[in-house]
Amino acid sequence: MVENQRDAREDGAEPLSSAQAVDLLLVEDNPAEAHRVEHALDSVTPAVFQFTHIDNIPEALEYLASHKPDVLLLDLNVGESRGYETFEVLQQHTGGSIPIVISTELDDDDMALRAIRDGAQDYFPKGLTQTKGLLARIVRHAIQRHRDQEHLREINTKLVARQEALERALLDLKEVQRSVIETEKMKTVSRLAAGVAHEVKNPLQIIKMGMNYLANQLPEENVECKNVAADIMVAVERGRDIISGLLNFATPKQLQRETVSLEDVVNEAHHTALHELSRAHVSYTYAPEDAPAEVAIDRPKIVQVLVHLIANASHAMENTDLATMRIHAMQRPIEEVCYLTRKDEDALAGNPRDVVLIEVVDNGPGIPEEVLPKIFEPFFTTKDTGKGAGLGLCICRLIMDMHEGGVWMENHPDGGAVARIWWPIEQA
Repeated sequence: MVENQRDAREDGAEPLSSAQAVDLLLVEDNPAEAHRVEHALDSVTPAVFQFTHIDNIPEALEYLASHKPDVLLLDLNVGESRGYETFEVLQQHTGGSIPIVISTELDDDDMALRAIRDGAQDYFPKGLTQTKGLLARIVRHAIQRHRDQEHLREINTKLVARQEALERALLDLKEVQRSVIETEKMKTVSRLAAGVAHEVKNPLQIIKMGMNYLANQLPEENVECKNVAADIMVAVERGRDIISGLLNFATPKQLQRETVSLEDVVNEAHHTALHELSRAHVSYTYAPEDAPAEVAIDRPKIVQVLVHLIANASHAMENTDLATMRIHAMQRPIEEVCYLTRKDEDALAGNPRDVVLIEVVDNGPGIPEEVLPKIFEPFFTTKDTGKGAGLGLCICRLIMDMHEGGVWMENHPDGGAVARIWWPIEQA
């Protein structure tokens, strides 16, 4: 049952608040003990206590559903509820939002200490209720400790939030720093590439013309010299290809967008790279998945990117039994492209659109983890000397940047590697 609330004062104790009463709930089924508690508070407290007494757990839970007292004094044995479970029920019901002080028999210290370890603020033996000022001080200190704990939790929450904000800011700063360094490095490499390309282009042309002339002057029976001349011509052609790549990297041409069939683009890339696929005995499949029928792109450039990715995958699978390659084309919301770089996110943040996403998946050996961070760097290659200039992926990234998209490579969870390119769908 709920008794009438009454005010009481305690002499000599510092008030919790000079303007606010303390709302106290006592859960105790012994009327005599409840009277002693009330009398102890009534006789010696200078702070006003709003005293409420309930003698059973169900009614206490009902009361707490609509009230939040400042402190709860709890007898561990109330009606049919016995021992520690009494505290546990009320602690779970309140979620620790109300300080609980345990009322115990003189030999229940172990149980009370267990409750304190699990969230109770304090306890008092029933036999000491009449000690002048003791109960009021226990209640006051319990409320203050609980308030301090709540305050510390709030401070800790704010500190955690600030730490997370600082960590995010640090990551942002590192990303900006990396982007600035990458941009400056690319500018330097571009200037160097352009200079080297122009300086080497003319001598290579002279060497090519000279070798053509000399090869035509050699007697047919001089097979050895003709073979040497042929090797020199192959080397010159390779040098010319490298120069072409340098010039494309250093001075990329503007996009010439046209609306074309996406399937035709993929088929053209497949046809162009067919020799590489056949040489590595790769089984090829194309699987469009809800991909747009037409796209607005610079067709030759996107074909160039796909050819390079197909060729790269074919080279990686040269020693793979039952080598397979799957190309998937699909349309996806931009938020599902979780491997966007921060630059990509910033570029598209103001105009979120669906993207065309193409994946080139192989079942080769995958990419060594130590190599992954370097694969888009200019002149980095894992191929043997003379088999790659290390500009292919760098140019692919440049082309996809021009399309406001991106390119990404990673190891596939099921083995092999997956290369992805994407670009936003042009809006009408």
